[in-house]
Amino acid sequence: MKIFRIFPAILCLALSPSCSREKTVDPPDNVPAPVFTSFIIEKSNNPGLKDDVACTISGNVITGTCIGIGYGRKVIPTFSGDFESVTVDGEVQESGVSGVDASRFVKYTLWGESGPRSTYELRLVTGNGLPIVTIDTDGTEPTSKDIKLPAQIRICNTPANGIINAPATIKVRGNATAGYPKKPFKIKFTEKATPFGYNSNKDWVLLAEYSDKSLLRTSWMNEVSKAVGMPYTPAYRQVELYLNGDYRGVYVFTDHIEQAKHRIDINDDGFIIQNDNALSDELFYFTTQRQKYNYTFKYPDPDDGEIAPGDENYNYIVDFMNNFETALYSDTFSDAETGYRAYIDPVTFAKWYIVFEVTHNYEPNLYFVMHHKGAKLQMYPAWDGEWSMGLAYRPEAYGGWVRWPDGEPKLDDVFWSRGKYLARLFQDPYFVGLVKTEWEKFKPRISEVKQAMGGIVKKLEDAQEDNFRRWPILNAETHIGIGLVAFDTWKEEVDYTFDVFETRIETIEAYLQSVQ
Repeated sequence: MKIFRIFPAILCLALSPSCSREKTVDPPDNVPAPVFTSFIIEKSNNPGLKDDVACTISGNVITGTCIGIGYGRKVIPTFSGDFESVTVDGEVQESGVSGVDASRFVKYTLWGESGPRSTYELRLVTGNGLPIVTIDTDGTEPTSKDIKLPAQIRICNTPANGIINAPATIKVRGNATAGYPKKPFKIKFTEKATPFGYNSNKDWVLLAEYSDKSLLRTSWMNEVSKAVGMPYTPAYRQVELYLNGDYRGVYVFTDHIEQAKHRIDINDDGFIIQNDNALSDELFYFTTQRQKYNYTFKYPDPDDGEIAPGDENYNYIVDFMNNFETALYSDTFSDAETGYRAYIDPVTFAKWYIVFEVTHNYEPNLYFVMHHKGAKLQMYPAWDGEWSMGLAYRPEAYGGWVRWPDGEPKLDDVFWSRGKYLARLFQDPYFVGLVKTEWEKFKPRISEVKQAMGGIVKKLEDAQEDNFRRWPILNAETHIGIGLVAFDTWKEEVDYTFDVFETRIETIEAYLQSVQ
């Protein structure tokens, strides 16, 4: 009976080590399992590879970053170790000869004398080194903010976080940016997903960053937001997008702004409102009595019937905002009990001020959050960084944009100290003191921001070349939209944002020393 049980495995190996019987079996006592001792992706066997890559073998997982090997091309590894033979999907692999599809996680089976004895999983990063997002519809191009197209979305080239391949929908998003040739998208998975190890959610955004030729401005905003300690900074990652097989360039894959756990985590009776003048796509909005600011609803959601003009929720937040403005612009506005502090959490307003003054961002979406009825209003998150860091400028809070070639950004201006509600808040020494306190907390982290940004620049060095081949706008004569600055090279675009950052730090430091 004992011989009969092991005979099929012996026969299978004798016939062919590539037999489909790939199930590993426990080795006999005192017989070492077959192993890989080296796994190298050699430049000589893999066209486009910049240098030989000695992969890391950790346990039974093999990882390596192979910049220059086109995404989707086969990779030919050179390997050695203690084994009789090696197979992938039942096919015998020859070192330095056999190619594998590195766009998936490849399972290698190592065979010893007693059959398949060990497995290794190969997880490679190829292409330009960025994660790859492929979106396939039925061939239809998403062109509308109103029409969701069924799609299959695959996220790969991310060894540490696995591969996602799931059904979803896609539509165009954005206001001015929706009119650019390189369009931003909103995607919604059918079931919750965890791309890049982020918290589980259905809704995600792909920002095109078409007018930002540095490809960095959203990163600057988010890194400063994290350093300042905003209550929530959206998770984000630069990726490369393929839509129906067509390469679309570098995008920012990030959170959708919404009420959700690990995003804007508020109670069911809370509110997320947005101050913006792009109102044509909204079912309704409200306008405050004193300042005439327009507000739209992100939560409760009008599209889902969660709020409507005249209902309890609508009346509550409208009354609150009107009462807040009345208190803020009253003669006793600085009184801790009866002034603006009875309505808002001023620390979040101070943090918001620093983020947007540092990043020289004069056209953000302003979000305000109330965690529950009866709570104080908070100002977060930071959003909409594409026109920041000296790319665009308007001289007054409600004036028109300065346009090239008739104007240039004023990097020594402190716009937000006189913008929106902040102009009034800066008339209160208490609030100025809060800003100064938050600024002193931020200053030791400035080097962290620059270090993080330097790492992002390094990751984009290869991908940016393909991005600007796809979108040939990288030259000093091409000013996208209201962009005031343009350069001939990506490096110049990058260096400009770093120079702006340094200038803004000096400007705000001097300004805060001058005010009481």
